[in-house]
Amino acid sequence: MPQLPDYLEHCREPRLIPVGSASNTENQVLSAFLSTLPVVQGWFNAAFAGGPPIKLGKQAKIKCFTEVVFKDKEYRDCRPDGLILITTGKTQWSALIEAKVKNNKLDPSQVEKYCRVAKQHKIDAVITLSNELTSKPDHHFLGLPKHVTRAVALYHFSWASILTTGQVLLGRQSVEDIEQIFILEELVKYFQHESAGISRFSQMSTSWTPIVKQATLGQAITKNTEDVDDLVNDWLQQSKDLVLTLSNLIHERAELRLSKSAKDDVSAHQREIAQRLFKNASFAASLDVPNCASSIDVDAFLKTRQIQVSMRLQAPKDKKSTSARINWLLRMLKETEMNGYFVTATWPSVIKDTTASVADLRNDQNCIQCDNPKMAPINLIVKFVVDDAKAFTGRKTFIQTLGESLQKFYTDVGQHLKAWQPAPPKAKKVEVEIEDGVMEE
Repeated sequence: MPQLPDYLEHCREPRLIPVGSASNTENQVLSAFLSTLPVVQGWFNAAFAGGPPIKLGKQAKIKCFTEVVFKDKEYRDCRPDGLILITTGKTQWSALIEAKVKNNKLDPSQVEKYCRVAKQHKIDAVITLSNELTSKPDHHFLGLPKHVTRAVALYHFSWASILTTGQVLLGRQSVEDIEQIFILEELVKYFQHESAGISRFSQMSTSWTPIVKQATLGQAITKNTEDVDDLVNDWLQQSKDLVLTLSNLIHERAELRLSKSAKDDVSAHQREIAQRLFKNASFAASLDVPNCASSIDVDAFLKTRQIQVSMRLQAPKDKKSTSARINWLLRMLKETEMNGYFVTATWPSVIKDTTASVADLRNDQNCIQCDNPKMAPINLIVKFVVDDAKAFTGRKTFIQTLGESLQKFYTDVGQHLKAWQPAPPKAKKVEVEIEDGVMEE
């Protein structure tokens, strides 16, 4: 075993194939995960992307331990599930790990105690792992007092996000070494097995059904609505789960687009979700995909029980008429059955938006024209609309329909759209005369 830090009395080295009681699943899952971090090149940075600021090169050394026991009498009962030690050049970085699987929840008082012991021993961070999702790793849902995390960074990662990251790395062949590929593949297979206790966000809270009914009846949803905070937190997790769904589909890392205030503070993100719910009884999430023509917007409208997935493109300015701009868009869409797909055109000034189905536009590109025939649209929004009341009746069916709708939209439309770009300027004709070896213009 590597030399232990002075503050530790006891710990174990993680094992790729852990042994122990079947009831100790958390330790086994964490042990398997930690054992791969020093071995698979780039795995630490990928698995913990958006969290710890340290970036590891090829010369970095990672040591991981499980079942950590401290020497301090004050913290003898403080036993984090894991410890990561990193040395890169003259820089050292460390983190305590607390892990939960299945439906087990993190204990705020326990995590707060880990933050205190980390501060005492100059450990840089505390990382929690569970099946709960957050919009960003530093948006921790435990809501510990700020003075607790002032000297120690606190991050949270879901097991589902780590699993998805592993699948993305394998899918785009980011790992080159054959043995490292095998190790990561085995970890992914283990995480996918039901015995590991790793799951995705799969259903809304029990308050979902009565609040949807309230919205469909035209009754306002307010901050005094019973259990409305549960739905706000549900959507925060579901938004992140949509990111994982898309990342898994494309084998690239998608990201959740957040406002500046929401990036800085999880409570600001929660307020934004709540305000939208109170204002028009809807939820919204915006996803960024590498090299995609625009962000992908997912909206769920509770009043009409309708789901929309859309992308907004600037209409090409080099096309002067409405029909030319619509044809530019239609050429990017596959010639397949596109039931449920619509295009909304936005216009200059105060002209109201117009909408037409893709099927109708293929027959008549001018059917979306506004009342002024001389005007051409400035933006074109491609929408996939799921008008299915049954999708909103079940807490699980709603989540399933959202994921399926996003995957269908990206497969049918998202991957094919390209943003308009103006053509580069043309070279001007220059007459050149050459006399006696001298070039003159």
